[in-house]
Amino acid sequence: MLPIPPGRRFHAPTKLPFIPKHQRKRILLSVWLLAMVFLPPATLHAQSPPANSFITMANSKTSLLIIFNEIKKQTNYDVIYNANEVDVNVKVSVNAKKEPLESFLRQVLGKLSLHHTIVRNLIIVQPKVIGMNVEIEVKKENTLKGFVQDERGSPLYGVSIVLKRSGKGTQSDASGLFMLKDFTPGDSVEFSIVGYQLRVLPAEAVMNVALKMAVNELDEAIVQAYGTTSRRLSTGTIVKVSGDEIRKQPVQNPLMALMGKVPGLTITPWTNYAHAPIGVEIRGRNSLNPQFPGDPLYVIDGRPINYLQTGNAFTQRAGVSSGAVQGGFSLTGGQSPLFGMNMNDIESIEVLMDADATAIYGSRGANGVIIITTRKPKPGKTAVTLSLNRAVTDIPAYPKLISPSTYYQLRREAFANDGQEPTPSSAPDLMFWDTTRNTDFRKIFYNKGAVTTLGFGISGGDERAVFGLSTQFTDTKGMNSWSGKNQAFSINLRSELKSNDKKMTISGDVSYVYTYTNALFMGAIPFNIAPSSPDVLDSKGNPNFEGWRGPDGNEEYPFTRLFMPNETKSNTISSNLTFNYKFLRNLEYKASIGYNFNYNDNDNFTPIRAQDPIMKQLGSTIFGTTKSNSITIGSGIDYNARISRGNLSVGLGFEYNATMTNAITILAAGYTNDNLLRSLMNASFYQTLDAFAQQRMLGFRTRVTYNWENKYILSLTGNRDGSSQFGTQNQFGSFGSFGLAWNVNEEKWAKQLLPEWFSFFKLSANYGVIGNNNVGDYQYLSQWGGFDLNSIGTRYPDYNGMVPFVPVIPVNQKYQWERTRQFNGSFDFGFFRNKLNIRATVYRKLTDNQIMNIPTPEYTGFPYVKGNSPATMLNEGIELAINGTILSRGTFTWTASINGSRNRNLIKSFPNLKESPWANTYVIGQSLSTYYFLHYTGVDPLTGIPTFEDHSKDGVIYSGSLAPGAPGNDRYIKIVMDPFVSGGISSNLSYKGFSLSLTGSYAYQWMRDPFSMLRPGTRSVRFVPDDVLKNTWRKPGDLAKYPKLSNTGADMGSLNQSDFGYSKTFYLRLNNVALSYSLAPGILRKLRFSSCTINLNSSNFFVFTKYKGVDPVTGIDTPIQRVINTGINLTF
Repeated sequence: MLPIPPGRRFHAPTKLPFIPKHQRKRILLSVWLLAMVFLPPATLHAQSPPANSFITMANSKTSLLIIFNEIKKQTNYDVIYNANEVDVNVKVSVNAKKEPLESFLRQVLGKLSLHHTIVRNLIIVQPKVIGMNVEIEVKKENTLKGFVQDERGSPLYGVSIVLKRSGKGTQSDASGLFMLKDFTPGDSVEFSIVGYQLRVLPAEAVMNVALKMAVNELDEAIVQAYGTTSRRLSTGTIVKVSGDEIRKQPVQNPLMALMGKVPGLTITPWTNYAHAPIGVEIRGRNSLNPQFPGDPLYVIDGRPINYLQTGNAFTQRAGVSSGAVQGGFSLTGGQSPLFGMNMNDIESIEVLMDADATAIYGSRGANGVIIITTRKPKPGKTAVTLSLNRAVTDIPAYPKLISPSTYYQLRREAFANDGQEPTPSSAPDLMFWDTTRNTDFRKIFYNKGAVTTLGFGISGGDERAVFGLSTQFTDTKGMNSWSGKNQAFSINLRSELKSNDKKMTISGDVSYVYTYTNALFMGAIPFNIAPSSPDVLDSKGNPNFEGWRGPDGNEEYPFTRLFMPNETKSNTISSNLTFNYKFLRNLEYKASIGYNFNYNDNDNFTPIRAQDPIMKQLGSTIFGTTKSNSITIGSGIDYNARISRGNLSVGLGFEYNATMTNAITILAAGYTNDNLLRSLMNASFYQTLDAFAQQRMLGFRTRVTYNWENKYILSLTGNRDGSSQFGTQNQFGSFGSFGLAWNVNEEKWAKQLLPEWFSFFKLSANYGVIGNNNVGDYQYLSQWGGFDLNSIGTRYPDYNGMVPFVPVIPVNQKYQWERTRQFNGSFDFGFFRNKLNIRATVYRKLTDNQIMNIPTPEYTGFPYVKGNSPATMLNEGIELAINGTILSRGTFTWTASINGSRNRNLIKSFPNLKESPWANTYVIGQSLSTYYFLHYTGVDPLTGIPTFEDHSKDGVIYSGSLAPGAPGNDRYIKIVMDPFVSGGISSNLSYKGFSLSLTGSYAYQWMRDPFSMLRPGTRSVRFVPDDVLKNTWRKPGDLAKYPKLSNTGADMGSLNQSDFGYSKTFYLRLNNVALSYSLAPGILRKLRFSSCTINLNSSNFFVFTKYKGVDPVTGIDTPIQRVINTGINLTF
């Protein structure tokens, strides 16, 4: 067989005669199904076609190209040839009727002195050489060539093919074809690509190789910025959570499914509302400015999700983005940008932790990056999926309430200690209301909620065109007995088109998400109501104002917020179009454009019904609308080549992003009827507040990676970022990283030295610099307005009947990029053929040029000016992750994992801190989470009053705002609220079709006993543990732990400013329990299903802790709901 000369390539016919689309899909589908079922995934010798392969062609003179196309059509065999050696335009006379393929080929090709070889589903056509010339030529050139594909028969691009003896190698092209010279009999060939299992096979002249997807943790594909890698080959820290792991958890926000899964990732749910923003921090907080969100960058299928903050104090929680809700008033602090996402669409979530992984994103990756990759449709027969899930929600545990008799006894004792007599006015719960009542208002306010989720999907296609459509509807009835619900509907459409030669790929997706929420504020109300309190509603079902007024009419009805709903509607459209073209064997061009649009209505109503009839009744509404849109345009070129004994990968590209947010808040009042509350025209008064935020960014990126024999890996990334957030002198910043990895186990000496059970050993380190532009919009320009920005809704007085415009932002064009320098080092170990894997990581981050609001003297007319603080923040910590297979026998498998992390966040340096406005706020060398307290020295046995240490020895207990350590300040006890350690655990068991999964999270940190902040004896305090009852001061001479009871809390001194009640506490939360069963293949065939899975799972199943409140994360009065879900998933 003649070799392929250097620089030449195989070619396959690219033009096919017209075939109806529905037949084309079936034909192509049949090809790949036959290949998967009947042909083993291994290297094959030249072979004969099946006996049932026949050709029929009418008597005619036809070009060779048409004949090759007809062979493809009738037999599913692809014909490949060298275009420089085979003239496909020459015409040949043919006349065949059900003639065997082998015979037909000999007749047609023999007329043209052509020779053919059949390898699997390939027919290789070459010029015929007679006699010994063939042997001499083959032996002279020793050329190896062939085809690489995946398990489904699709060609694989970029596979590294290396001769183990010489180290020479090449890569497969877009059609999966390759050619490699200078092999000798007995050589071994290594086939490798990220995400697939490595194969080493004996070298042969013609090879057809199928690679299987990698399933072990070291070699499975991991999505990184603008590409993929694996844990074995990466130089940075990227943690992957699969879509299957996420779908096991009955949550409505994928971020909640990450709790305990990623060491160094902190997930904090601020409320029990499913749509509410969630606090997310990766390796601690970098910024001193508490107002700037510390959220990471979210990227969905390469499209960044950006919501600019407009500074609306009505919605935003300090340090957390309010997402799409920027206008109006939000009870929940906004809406998470990922609420409403279809969990069934998620393929994986990758968390990018260090500079090597995030620097290529520039300033957008300053707080880390979370990449969400959705499922892509795959070639194959059309598949339809249906899912139905039904869940109930409740509160897993309530603190025990004291009995009514004990409550009244404590109340009377408190009045006696205060030297007072209870009266109907001062103590209606004792003297005016019905003390025979014993109402547990928790059970009135909280009932079991329900969540119903319906899903539908359809996908299919062939190698040239695939499509997928998925939709989901979720209806949530909250635990609130009065109202409150969440609804979410999503629909996603995806498609991908490939050219016949596999060089060009066009893919697109568009999604629409609608969410509706009706939230009510309850807070601690259900937990702080006296047992004798009147009913919430009167006999007519209206708010019971009359029953709560008290004897003098001054008693306030505490439930008005229950009738003041906050309704939020959000519509989001996202689209993305990508174009890939493989110009040469090693060069690929990529371009993409993405667009996001969101329109949000956020209305808060104060109806007349929520107001006491004896007062002047007028309704009011806070209307809010937010329009957000962003466009992202990117383009890049990737070059991959085999150079010497290693693989070189070079990527160059740019990305432009423009984001705008327009928020309007309208304060409307004077409504005379509740039916008019949604109409602005019927308000007797209204005031409009608007806010606008805009940001443009342009980034140029590069990445260079060189992998020498899978032993030494070098990675360089660079980014040149331009941002509209800075003045012209500082608009651009340069950032980048440098990473190295060494797979020690690949060294010859290591293979001899290390025991057989020590299967993997890797050292890696990287260093990088990342910027941050979280400064606000156009703060470097002088801005004018007619409203006082420091007093919402306050307009400046008219000047001669005209609205005055005054400067509202001082000018500073010199502030520049905040900068974070990061070092990351990791040790990876694999034991027992990588059944046990350990990763230990240390990191250190220094952030300087802190962008802050720097206070200015009042006479300037401005409270602060935007600028760079000289302070330097330090984040450092360690992370450990262990996972492995405990037992694997036959159809039984048991795997488990545990991870933990410890982060230290502190102020490294702050020049001239004592002379700065932050002298009383920060302490050099201490964490931002450090608090200073008085030292509690116990209860005075004679008076029952708490006592504290006079640390300054001046005879005065001072707990004011002086700097810690300043003369006269007695607050010297330091408590750091950051966890000492936090992490997660998991266990997965599977047997045949059964699967059981357990996931938990834990933390060990300082916590305050929530009951130490309560004052037993005051009205409505019903959470009084036995320890408090037994150890409270009752009479002179008592040696007690807790102060005397008091109705007013007087003489309690500075108990809340002391270390009283603080202790180191551990908790372990079982986040998820998931049990599922997949029907056996035999049953599926009878039911004509492709798959059927029945599941039972639960989230927040229980919490093991000595903490005495409702929940160790949210405190005493905000419970996190437990969800118990059942569901079924069908595919046919």
